[in-house]
Formats: sequence, C-alpha cells, structure tokens
Amino acid sequence: DEVGRIIGYEKIPAALPPKLDEAALPNKVFYYGEKAKNCLFTLGYSEALLYSLVPKGYFEIVYPLASDKSALRESLLPKLGESLITNGRSADLLQLETIKICEVGKVFRVGGEKTYLALGVLPVKKKKGVTAETIVRGDMEALQTALGVTFPYTVSTGEFGAIVEIDFDGVVSKMPEAEALTTLNFAPLPRDIQYQKFSLYPYIVRDIAVFVPEAVEEAIIQSLIKAEAGPLCVRDWLFDVFVKELPEGKKKSCAFRLVFQSFERTLEDAEVNAIMEQVYAAIRKQSDWEIR
Repeated sequence: DEVGRIIGYEKIPAALPPKLDEAALPNKVFYYGEKAKNCLFTLGYSEALLYSLVPKGYFEIVYPLASDKSALRESLLPKLGESLITNGRSADLLQLETIKICEVGKVFRVGGEKTYLALGVLPVKKKKGVTAETIVRGDMEALQTALGVTFPYTVSTGEFGAIVEIDFDGVVSKMPEAEALTTLNFAPLPRDIQYQKFSLYPYIVRDIAVFVPEAVEEAIIQSLIKAEAGPLCVRDWLFDVFVKELPEGKKKSCAFRLVFQSFERTLEDAEVNAIMEQVYAAIRKQSDWEIR
C-alpha cells in the first residue's frame, strides 16, 4: 500500500484477478469455517469481525497505538462478550429478542497462531424454561451435526449471556479433506438491499396494548399506530397477542412496541409523550377499540 502510494496508483495497470478453478480444493480450515458459518447463519447468528489487539497477551506489540491495543489476543471470548452486551443495549432498535453473534478468527497463544471459533447468545426477552446456555448447547449440537463431527466444549455464562470457544484447527484436523467451494451452495448477494444510514442519537421505547374485537386484523391496528406515530417512529412491531372471552363476545389484546429516534437530535420524553397522545386519540376514535 505504501509503495503504491509513493509510485502512484494511476501508474499501476488495472487487471482482473484470474478466474478461480471451481474444481480446485480450497484451504481446509477456510472450507469448514464457511460451512460452520453457513450453519450458524441459519440459526440466526450474525458474524462478527472483532479487533485482534487487546491490552494483554503473550505476543506484545513493540510500538502499540494505545495501551489497550498492546498485544495480540489469546482468545475470542472477551471481545465477543463485550459485543453481546453492546448489541443487547440496542436490541429494541435491532428488533431482536435474542442477540446471537459468532466469529471464526485467529488467536495468538504460546504455541503460535491458531484458528478458533466462538459463538455467543444473549436473550434480551426472557422466556420460561429457555436460557442462554440452553440455546447455546442446542446450537452447538446443530453445528456438530452440520459438520459431521463431535467435539468437547465448555459453556461460559455471565452478564454477556452464554458463550463457547473451540479450537477450530483441532476440530478440522480430524475431518476429511475439503470439497470444492461449490458444495457450500453460497446464495448470491441480493441486489435489492442497500445500506441505510443509522442514527447516532439515543432512542426511546414505548409500548401500547389495544383491546379490539377478535375479527380486527393486527395489521390494521399497526398501520393506524404507525401513521399517527409519524417519521420519528423508526421501528414498530407486534410482540404479544392474547384472546379473552367476554359476555359481548371474544376480544383480543394486541401489544405493540414503538421505537422513536431522530437523525438530528436527542429526543426528549415530553416530545415522545406528545406523539403517543396523538396515537391514543386516534385509537379512541375507533369503535370497540380500547387502550389497555
């Protein structure tokens, strides 16, 4: 990069990389790493590429950029745990009930450089009989089935939820040789999805439950709420429904979560409360609708 800048990028002839031989076998660790991620993605995980420099480690940097980036990481877990907690704070904005993150990356221990795989789960919405550890153990079983191999692992729990880290090099060494990349059945990237800018300002959450006749569709209620909430409502979704038998007939309660956020400023509670009053007024105008 430095040589290119000195010479001048405009002086370097442009050339497409050679076409890959589809029949050629890829690196074994890379192949099974992609296969593992394919499995985890179907289970709802998002891939993280976390920073390799940490405050302490066996291999130290001679001239570190900062005191907290003075060594190479020996484990994926610390940064993964931090990422789970950070994303957990934005769960409502992400419209997620459970944060799931995985990483396949290098660690640098006494014996040298190795590839590790780590995954972590942080349930934001509590469910009876379901814990972060039970989710992780179930997902690890699915991963072992997908890879066709079993291996020991330890689940660590804490405020970050539950996380697992395995020596992926060691697991792959016991597996058959890699196959062609075409066997991974990669889906083409969607062309209709574009990057959307996100706001750096904090958000405010409000919940509203509406009691309506059973025949009223949830989408109709949600559409009215969204229209009245206006552009500052950046997320809205139905999170709970239950039906109750009454003398006048069956009615159902539909609970919606609204997330308010501005791209220009930090919102105040009073401003959001005023918007919610508009929502309440619109609901009260509907016959047989009631705010719980």
